[in-house]
Amino acid sequence: MGSTSALADRINIKRGIYARLRSIDQSRAHSHSPSLALSGGAWPSAYLSPQNVIDCANAGSCQGGDDLAVWAYAAKVGIPDETCNNYQAINQQCTAINQCGTCNPDGTCYALSNYTLFKVSEYGSVSVRSFARSIDRFDQTID
Repeated sequence: MGSTSALADRINIKRGIYARLRSIDQSRAHSHSPSLALSGGAWPSAYLSPQNVIDCANAGSCQGGDDLAVWAYAAKVGIPDETCNNYQAINQQCTAINQCGTCNPDGTCYALSNYTLFKVSEYGSVSVRSFARSIDRFDQTID
């Protein structure tokens, strides 16, 4: 669940930045005070489906897994919203309904074929040593 939360956070941050930039542009077009435009976002928050990852990503199970494999799955296949496959804390097979499904009030359930997948364009691991060098370079630019 940590990897899907981290990815959702990045999506929400990106959406918030774009919403603020659009808002600032609109504010400048309609007033002389861009500071008025710093409120509100146009997107709902993203919540990605950890159950879909458990069922379909081959990245682990309910007992844990490999975060890099989750990111690889997000790059190759994509991860649907939590509403496609709510977290159930059980290991299941990767079936069409476990990728994204819904149920009617009468209890009949079926797979959906048209739903949004969230993907990443790049992913990878960072060594502690290279991260430390990046921090040093960043500190030098601030001084």
